[in-house]
Amino acid sequence: MHIPSSLSPSDSATAIHEVVLTSSEDGGGPPVVYRIPLHGRTKTNPSPVSHLLIATRAANVVPTIQKVQSMLARDTVIVLLGNGLCGVLDEWGALGNSNSSVVVGSVTHGVYQREQEGSMDRPPSNSFTTRVHHAGFGRIKLSPLRDDDDQAHAAALALARDLHTLHAEVVPGGAVLLWQKLIVNAAINPITVARDCLNGSLLEEEELRQASQSLCREALAVARCHLGLSFSDDFWMEVETVLRDTRLNVSSTLAEARRGGVSRDASELHYLNGFVVKVAKRHGLPSAVNEMWLGEALERYHNL
Repeated sequence: MHIPSSLSPSDSATAIHEVVLTSSEDGGGPPVVYRIPLHGRTKTNPSPVSHLLIATRAANVVPTIQKVQSMLARDTVIVLLGNGLCGVLDEWGALGNSNSSVVVGSVTHGVYQREQEGSMDRPPSNSFTTRVHHAGFGRIKLSPLRDDDDQAHAAALALARDLHTLHAEVVPGGAVLLWQKLIVNAAINPITVARDCLNGSLLEEEELRQASQSLCREALAVARCHLGLSFSDDFWMEVETVLRDTRLNVSSTLAEARRGGVSRDASELHYLNGFVVKVAKRHGLPSAVNEMWLGEALERYHNL
């Protein structure tokens, strides 16, 4: 990522977010430190936000946008990176916001947060630090949510250029991209929670591998019906690739559970397998496998 490691805040910065990145690649290597100024709209910086990047848990996306609504302009581009965005956009559209200019992204890098020093709300000494481990090298796919949104497409291209070292690219079909991401997550994350295991265990243990394949097939059938589009029959290969690339990673849903979890409706599980089940019921499709693993994962969710 092209972020200068010695970046200093401007007069309008409200805090410095220091990201300490360690890696499993190249024998670990020394950590890389990024110092990122966080800018606030002040008297000397009254301009509205041109690009809003949100990379938070699914349940927080819509409330976050609503909190900063007064800082947004009609032409603000909203960039969403995270899991469960199909469910998020379902909620967002229900609130009458379907015309927003949106870029969506799918990130298959294995990354998890180790610890954070300081607070986003009340940063000590005007700074806070997040320690992140890059546990597996994947890709970043970006797409305008609407194919005819030229402004969002330009923003996606610019972001992909900045993130080229992380294998970022722009692809068409934002809705398809999000469902592909949803299927992958739905086939992996509930099992990692129910069994309290790393992603790689789903390749190493035949029982878990077969369970993941079953989740994938069922979610794939729901996606085909919902979008009216064809998906490759060998989509399991996509899941398998992610599992190999992130074999040492703690899934985001398992990390959430290990931190103590959140309420059922705010958990990632609600936006992953819960959303697959919700859409399956809309179309009268079977969802027994996703319902079963959703139940097992939720039962274990607050007991890790």
